[in-house]
Amino acid sequence: MAPSKPVLEWPPDDQDEIDRIQLLGRLAYDLTAAIDQDGWCEIRMADDALVRNAAISEARALPNFASPRAELMPDFFGRDGSGKMATLQENIRNSAISDSWALSELDAELTALCKVIAPLSPQALGFSCAGRRKGMVWMPFGDTEESDRLRPQPLTEEDVDAGVLENHLLFIQRRRLCLMRLVANDGGVLELLPRPDQPAYKAMTLPLLESRLLVFRSDLFSFSYKPVGKDALALMTWILDTGSQAARQTAKGFFGSDDALQHSEALGIFVGPPMPTGYRMHIMAMHAHIPGGAYDLEGFECMLTSGVDGFIHIPASRFDTELYCCPEGEKIPGMSYVRHAAMMSEQEVTCFDNHFFGIREEEVRTMAPNQRIILEEGYACLRKAGLERKSLSGRNTATFLGDTGADWDPWFSIKILDNPLNPHRPIPFGNCEANHLTYGGLSKAVSAGRLSHIFGLRGGSTNVDTACSASLVGVSTAVQSMRKATSGQVKPIADKHNSDALCMGINMLTNPGVFIGLCGPSMLAAKGRCFTFDVSAEGYARGDGFGAVYIKPSDNDKDYLDQLCCLMGAYVNQDGRSATLTAPNGMAQQACIRDSMREAMVAASQITIAECHGTGTALGDPIEVGALRGVMEPRETPLLVTSAKSNIGHTEACAGMIGLIKCVSMVSRSTSDPNCHLNSLNPHLDVDGFPTCFETESVETRLNSNYAGVSSFGFSGTNARADVWSQCKSGPRKASHELDISKADQVHLRCPITLGLIEATTGEPITESFKKRRGYKADVLRDEWAPYDISSEAYAGGFRYRRFAQEDEEDLDPDVELYILGSWSGWTKMELMERKGPGLYVAPVILGETRYEMFRLCQDRDRSMEIYPVIKDASSKIWIEGPDAKSNGRYWLIDGRELDMPSGTLCEVEFHCASQIKRISWKQIGAAIDDSLAEPFVHSYSLTGSFTSGHFQEMRIVHSGMWEGTFRLGVSGEEDFQIARDGDVNQLIYPAKNGAIRTTVPVRGPDSLGRGKFWRIHGMPNEDLRVILELVDGHVKVTVSSEIRGDKTWESEDGWERHSYFAYASWSSWVPVQMVADPDEPGVFKAYGRMQGTFSPQYNAYVEQFYVIIDEDMNQALYPELGNAQPFEYIVEGPGCNHSAACWLIRSSKPDARFEISVDLTADDRRRRVFWTWFDNKPLPLQA
Repeated sequence: MAPSKPVLEWPPDDQDEIDRIQLLGRLAYDLTAAIDQDGWCEIRMADDALVRNAAISEARALPNFASPRAELMPDFFGRDGSGKMATLQENIRNSAISDSWALSELDAELTALCKVIAPLSPQALGFSCAGRRKGMVWMPFGDTEESDRLRPQPLTEEDVDAGVLENHLLFIQRRRLCLMRLVANDGGVLELLPRPDQPAYKAMTLPLLESRLLVFRSDLFSFSYKPVGKDALALMTWILDTGSQAARQTAKGFFGSDDALQHSEALGIFVGPPMPTGYRMHIMAMHAHIPGGAYDLEGFECMLTSGVDGFIHIPASRFDTELYCCPEGEKIPGMSYVRHAAMMSEQEVTCFDNHFFGIREEEVRTMAPNQRIILEEGYACLRKAGLERKSLSGRNTATFLGDTGADWDPWFSIKILDNPLNPHRPIPFGNCEANHLTYGGLSKAVSAGRLSHIFGLRGGSTNVDTACSASLVGVSTAVQSMRKATSGQVKPIADKHNSDALCMGINMLTNPGVFIGLCGPSMLAAKGRCFTFDVSAEGYARGDGFGAVYIKPSDNDKDYLDQLCCLMGAYVNQDGRSATLTAPNGMAQQACIRDSMREAMVAASQITIAECHGTGTALGDPIEVGALRGVMEPRETPLLVTSAKSNIGHTEACAGMIGLIKCVSMVSRSTSDPNCHLNSLNPHLDVDGFPTCFETESVETRLNSNYAGVSSFGFSGTNARADVWSQCKSGPRKASHELDISKADQVHLRCPITLGLIEATTGEPITESFKKRRGYKADVLRDEWAPYDISSEAYAGGFRYRRFAQEDEEDLDPDVELYILGSWSGWTKMELMERKGPGLYVAPVILGETRYEMFRLCQDRDRSMEIYPVIKDASSKIWIEGPDAKSNGRYWLIDGRELDMPSGTLCEVEFHCASQIKRISWKQIGAAIDDSLAEPFVHSYSLTGSFTSGHFQEMRIVHSGMWEGTFRLGVSGEEDFQIARDGDVNQLIYPAKNGAIRTTVPVRGPDSLGRGKFWRIHGMPNEDLRVILELVDGHVKVTVSSEIRGDKTWESEDGWERHSYFAYASWSSWVPVQMVADPDEPGVFKAYGRMQGTFSPQYNAYVEQFYVIIDEDMNQALYPELGNAQPFEYIVEGPGCNHSAACWLIRSSKPDARFEISVDLTADDRRRRVFWTWFDNKPLPLQA
C-alpha cells in the first residue's frame, strides 16, 4: 500500500476569482514539487454527487464507444486493463444531448491544471509542456454483448498505412504526465509500477476513491487500474512534451545525420537534386556593380529578368569618340569603329570616400578607378557576409582578384618641370617629376593587396590574370586552397591559414587604346552589342563590371541553411596546342567542364542551367556549344543555355565572376534568364537532336533546387568552370530556409550505440532498401518502456508489432572471396576468411606485443571494395558500411588492454555478411599461437620527429621486445621525437604531454591520439643519442641514453589508467581538474565540483559548464553534439577537437550545490560516456 502522503486540495468554486487563481498557482507549485520528489501526487476535488451523477448519465449517452487496437491497450488502459473508451471533445460536439455540462466542466478542470503547470514544468519537471490530449472517457463494459462487440482487435496493415501506429508512437514518446480524474467508483485499487530502470521510485498501491485526481509521470510509471462498480467512470488526459528528440535537435540547428534526402525534404525540396552534405564551399554573400544602374544584386536581377542591357554611347568623360572613333560603318586603321560599350556612370566611377578608407587625398589622386571600386564594393560584399570592419582586422580571410590591369592614364598626376632637363624631347623624358604613389595606384599587383592592407586581413592576397577567365580562375584557386578532398576527388592544395575567402573580379574601360587595339583584328562587334548565339554574331562588346563572392568552407548545418549556394566543383585547365594562340579548343573545354562536374560529383543530366562564356563571336559560340553538347548528353530534360554578356557585354577579367553570380541568382529563383539580342539562332551551332533551349524570355525550371554551371575561357587558352547548387529561395518553387522535419518523408538520426542511421520514430536501421520506402509510416511497436532512440540492431527486447524485420541472409556471390587485413601484419597482407555457412565468415587474429590490433575487410583483395565501420577505433557494435572505396582510414579495434587479453591471445573474428545489414564480433578462443594459423610477422618501430622532417627512421631490433634507434642533436641542442609502429600514425607511442622532459610523464600508446605529442631532448649540439624501446605484453618503456647525461626512462601505465581524464570546467576557472579512476568500476573516472554562484537570467538558475579533455590535450576532448546539453541528452563526440566549444550545462536553484562528473568508457550508449549527477544522487528542484 501507499505510504502516508498529504493529499492536495483543489480550490473550491465559491472562492473569489483572484483568490482562486492564487490558490491554483500554489497548487501547481506543490504538485510539481511532489511529482519531482515521488513521481506522483493525488488531489482531492471539490465536486459533489450532483456533478458525479450528471457525468455518469452523460457518459452512458456518449455514442461511438470503442476499444484501442490490442497492441495499444497497455498504453491507454494500463496493464491488464479493460473497458471502453470515447474521446470526450468529439463526442460532446457530435452528441445529441443538448444539456451536456458535467463532463465538459470536469474536462475544463484538467485544462486549467495543465495551464498552471506549464510555466513550471521546464525547471521543476525537466520538460516543456506542449498542451494536452483530448479527454478520454473510460467506463467498464455494460454487458457481455458489448464486451464481445468492442473486443480489441489486432493492428492491421491498413492501420499502419493510415498512420495509426505512427501517431501512437509520437504520443508515447511525448507523454510526460497522466491526469486521471476518478469521477465515480465503488472502490478498487490502482497500482503505480515504476520503469525497471528507475530504482529511485517505488511501486505504489492506491485505493480508488471518488472525486480524486491522480497525477503521475507517465514516462516513469505504468499503471494498473482495477475499479469496482458498473458505473465506474474515469476521465483521463496526458500532458505532452514539446516534441521528439528529432524535433528538439532540429530546433537547435542540428540534423544528426548526413543524409541528403532528409535535409532536402525537411527544407521542402521535393523536386530537384537533394541538398549536398559534408564539408563544402559555401557562397555566403555576393555583390555586383555593373552598368545599367545596377548597384547591387537586386538591380542586376532586375536587369536580367527584364531582358535589357546596360550599353550606352561612350561618354566624353571616358574619351572623345570624335577623336578616337571613325565614322559609323567605316574601319580606319588606328581608330576604333566601336562607339558603344556597357559603362557605369561618371558618378559611379569618380565618387569615392577616401576618408572612410583612411587614404590621403594626395594618394587617392593616383589611384585608378579599379582600385577605388575594389575597396568600396569589396567591403560591401564583406558587410553582406556579416563581417564588420572591426572584426576583419587580423582575420585569416584570403582575397583573390581577377584583374587584367588598368588602362587609366596617370599622366595628369605627374608634375611637369618648369625647367625641363630635355626641353627638345617629349615630356616623359626627363621633363617631369615622378610621383612615388603613381605605380601603386596603377599596378594590378597592389589592387587586391590594398584591400587586405586597409582592413588588416591576414589571409593570402592573390591577383589572377588569365584574361577573360581571370576571376573564375581566382574562385577555383580559392576553392582548391580551402577544401578537403573526399572520395573520388583530386587532392586539394590545402592552406590551413585561410579560414575563408573573398573572390573578386574587376574591369574598367577608361582608355581608347584597348578599343583601337581590338578593332585592328576585328574582334569587337561594330554594333556595340554582344549578339550571343545569334546569326548576326560578329564579335563582342566590352563592358565595365565588378563582382564579388564571399566563400566559407564548412560542414556546419547553419551555414547550409544560410548559404546563397553551395559551390560544388571548380576546375581550371589549358587549351594546349590549339589552332592559334587565341583560338578556342573544344576538346579542352569539354575536359574542363567534365572535370568540374566530376569534382562536384554531379551527372550531366542533373545540370539544369548553363551560363556560357558566350562572347558572341562567329568562332567562339559554335565551339563552346559543341563542347557543351559533348559533355551534357545524354539527357532527357532540356538544358537552358544563357549568357550575361548579352546584357552587359564582355567584362573581360570580371566575366567569370559575373557569370557565377548570375548562376547563383538563377538557381535561387529556379529561373533561367533570357538572352538579349537573340533573334535568329546561329546556324553553325550544333544543336540538332540536342535537348537545349536558348531562351529569349524567362524560363522556369519547375524544381525546388537546381544545379547550374558557368564556363569562362581566357583568350590565351586558360579555361575555368564552376558548378553550383542552391535551393529555390523565391518564387512559386520556393523551398524553406529552415528545417521542418514534418516535411521529410523519413527522418534519420544517429543511434547512440551503433552510430549508424536510424529512423527517428521507430529506431529501425537505415539501409539502402529502407531509404527507398517512400511515404513511410511507422510499422514497429516495441515492448513497454522500450527505447526508440536506439537501433533495432542494438535493442535486445521484444516487439508488440513489427510489420517485417530487416533480416537478410543473402550470402556473397560464391565466386567472391572475403579477406581480412590488419595491423598484426603491418597492413601488408590480406588473409582469406573461411566461409562457415550462408553469409558467415571467420578468421583468426593473434594479438601482438602491443595487445592492440586494428583491421578492415575487403572483397577479392580489392582495396576499392572495403568493408569498414562508420568510425575509427570501432567496437563490434558500430554500424558497418561498404563494400566501397570510402573507408578513409576507419577500422575496427581489438584492444586487449581493455578486454584483459594478454599478448599472444588467439581471437576469432566472426562476420555475418548480407546485402543490407552486416554484423561483426570477436572472441577469445585461446592463448597459444599455432604457426599453422599465421606466419610470424616482424613489426618495425620507427623514430619520427624534428630530426626526420616528418619521415620515419626505422629502429633496429635488438631482441624480442626491444628496439634501438639513434639520432644526433642539431645545432640548437634540442630535438623532438615520438615512435610509430609499422609507420602507422594510428599506432603512435608518445608522452602524455607534448614537450615532455621529466620522466614522471607517463608513456601513452600505441594508439591514434598521439598527433602533436613529442618527447623533447636537450643536449650538446651534434651529440649522438640512443633511443631504446622495450615493449612487453602492452607495457611500454622508452629510454634515451646519452654518454654525457646518462639515461632517462619513461614508462606507460597499464589498464584503464593508460590515459588521464580532466574536467575542463567553469567552476575551476577553466583550469583542467584531473578525474580519479573509480576503484570499484573499471573504466570509470570521476571528479567533483560545486556551484560557484554564477546566476544565469536565461535559465533562471545558477549554472556551470564543462567538457572533458584527455591528458590535458585540448585537441582530444569528449564533448556533446550540441552545447548546453543535459545528461544523457546527446551523443558524446570525440576524442577530437571541440571546435564549437560545446559543453554540458549544470543548473541548480542553490548556489553551493555539489555534483559529480563521470566518464564511463565502458558504456555502449555514447550518451552515457560523460554525464553528471548531484552529489547525493538527488536532483535539486529549480524554483520558478
